[in-house]
Amino acid sequence: MIHELHSHEVEVAMSFFILGPLKVKVADQDHSIDTAPVRATLIALLLEEGRPVPAPVLLRRIWEYPPKTAASNLRLYVSRLRRQLSSIDPIFRAKITTIRGGGGESGGYRLHIGPDELDFTHFQRTATRGLHELRSGCTEKARSSLTQALSLWRGPIGQGCSLSSRVRAQFDAAEQLRSTARESLIEALIDLGQSAELIPEIRKILELEPHREKSWENLIRAYYLSGDIAKALDAWEIAVSTIGNQYGLDLSPDIQRLHLAVLRRDTEMIRAFGSALT
Repeated sequence: MIHELHSHEVEVAMSFFILGPLKVKVADQDHSIDTAPVRATLIALLLEEGRPVPAPVLLRRIWEYPPKTAASNLRLYVSRLRRQLSSIDPIFRAKITTIRGGGGESGGYRLHIGPDELDFTHFQRTATRGLHELRSGCTEKARSSLTQALSLWRGPIGQGCSLSSRVRAQFDAAEQLRSTARESLIEALIDLGQSAELIPEIRKILELEPHREKSWENLIRAYYLSGDIAKALDAWEIAVSTIGNQYGLDLSPDIQRLHLAVLRRDTEMIRAFGSALT
């Protein structure tokens, strides 16, 4: 669960969740935000992690091509967002402050949130830490961090609102981080001694993203270490066909070394394969 920190502006803890349907959580109570434009406005502010956002930047995040009425619409959406937050608790109206323009500037808005009040930020930080721990050989710590990060994911980001391609690109990057975290967690679990029980999850990943070489490595290792050498070799052949022939990509020296280890029945090398690459 996200640690709910108090900001100096607001004394009551509030957490925001965008990894799945948008929701606001206060004192273990979930609250929804009404209407797609207001949800989009909230998400655009949340992604700035407490930094002031100039109004023109917000407009380009909510609309791909802002209409002529975009500036007045944005003021309306912010007003409605304040009203909805204040309906949860009147003190939360202070969560959003207006940045007054000057010297030709158009002003903007700031949503005051602490470092652990947004699941998106918490996921990114925890997943990145887990990946670093795995590459550093701290396998048990990596398992814990990656499990915690993935537990925050409740579904596709930004459901129920329309946002520009700039924001969608951020969401796509988070989706890729999630995929990397999933296969890295499996790698850590293989390093910690699991094998056969991981095969269904690995195959599920490859059904959706057959180009992911790390998952092919995981599948080959899981088959081999569970005692099924024939299926480990079959997985290699399918990886070559899929990555090389179907996607036209070169297989890395790492997976080629893994294949050679399978041919040589080098169990120790296959068992230590992940840590051997760090």
